[in-house]
Amino acid sequence: GSDSSTRFPRPPSTRPSSNGHRGRKLQLQPLPRLHRRPLQRRQVRRRAGRPARPVRLHPRFRHRLHHRDGAPVPDQRPVKRRNPNVRVAVSLGGATVNGRPVFFNVTSSVDSWVRNAVDSLTGIIWRYGLDGIDIDYEQFQVDPATFAECAGRLVAALKSSGVIRFASIAPYGNADVQRYYRTLWAAHGAAIDYVNFQFYAYGASTTAAKYVSLFDEQIANYPGANILASFTTAATNTSVPVDTALSACRTLQGQGKLYGIFAWAADHSRNQGFKYETESQALLTDATTY
Repeated sequence: GSDSSTRFPRPPSTRPSSNGHRGRKLQLQPLPRLHRRPLQRRQVRRRAGRPARPVRLHPRFRHRLHHRDGAPVPDQRPVKRRNPNVRVAVSLGGATVNGRPVFFNVTSSVDSWVRNAVDSLTGIIWRYGLDGIDIDYEQFQVDPATFAECAGRLVAALKSSGVIRFASIAPYGNADVQRYYRTLWAAHGAAIDYVNFQFYAYGASTTAAKYVSLFDEQIANYPGANILASFTTAATNTSVPVDTALSACRTLQGQGKLYGIFAWAADHSRNQGFKYETESQALLTDATTY
């Protein structure tokens, strides 16, 4: 997956009491992925008076941030100076990278995973001038509790050190995936700012009324969350049509539930002149404050 999605949350002042980049200038191919190094047992002989060199046993995050044409992504600070309301996040995981499935895994210990993730992501975020992280793992090789502890502690550490300003999660309507993210939410929901639920992943036959019903289900699954509606601008006949999603958004707006919208993905929207993102912004601007 890639964080070339566009999010349009409302301003913080309209945050419920219960609890983006666009255009061709930037495309983030998220993608910190775990690069596993084989665990090795090593004997380290000490020379007199010289301490042993520590052995790193946890993997490093790799990242590839680039435009679709392959050019490297520049520091985002100049972009944000020109557009003060822009916030840029890097996404962890995704379904696949270069056609290969991405799995969440812990090769040593939770402490080691968290320590390495904080170190790796701090460097990436400062290097590119980013503002947040989006947790988008969709396949797992650990139990839900382990995933929740790793992700929750990562968000807490990055926020407490001032490295990030926001964090989001991106579940979708798969029962197994939901187990992981609902466990994470139950334990660490207070530290998560947005739930970028992938409503567009439901079938093409989904009606606007059904979309609203599914939205209400997620309100129950993630109590107190700022749940964003969503749509895809990709050419597809297997996902919820964008016009259906926007019709549902208008209904949610009338019900006072439309906190924000995220769009997948800027790569597709660019060729459409960001038509649907513009429509979404207008819809949110007119939304009733609550």
